[in-house]
Parts: sequence; C-alpha cells; structure tokens
Amino acid sequence: MPQSGPFVANLEPPDIQAGLPRRLGTVTNTLGPFWRSGTGLFGLAPQEDGTLALRSIDAASGVVHDLGVRLPAGIAQGVGLNENPATRP
Repeated sequence: MPQSGPFVANLEPPDIQAGLPRRLGTVTNTLGPFWRSGTGLFGLAPQEDGTLALRSIDAASGVVHDLGVRLPAGIAQGVGLNENPATRP
C-alpha cells in the first residue's frame, strides 16, 4: 500500500503559487487528521500489532509526536474510520 501524507493549503493566497498545497513535513500513514487544536493536529496511525497510535502533528513545522496512546483498531469504526479487510491476516 502506498504511503499517504497530509498537505496544507492557503485558502486566501496572494497568488496562485502560494495557494498550491504543500506537504506537511514527513508525516506518513496517519489517518485523519481528525482533530485540530491551535496549530496542532491529531491523527491515528496503524501499528504493526493492529492498534492505532495517537499522534500530534505541529501544523507549522510538520513535526510528529507519538503521544503513547494505543487504541484497539475497531474502536474508531463508529466515527467513520474502518479497518481495511484486505489487510487482515
């Protein structure tokens, strides 16, 4: 599966070039982001053990922090996130 990453865009750019989306740091394989707080974004990242890790992402620099929180993969199904049956063993 190809890696995915978040992008940001200026919704009121002074010119076309400034309005083009730009990659937010080197963040990969983060679902969401599903919540924003100030300049921070929060997202979930699938782990090898099947859990989802909660990550914070600084929207200005793209720096990612693993918050040390692990959730069972099925917990997010009620909020519009689903596990991919193709990735099941």
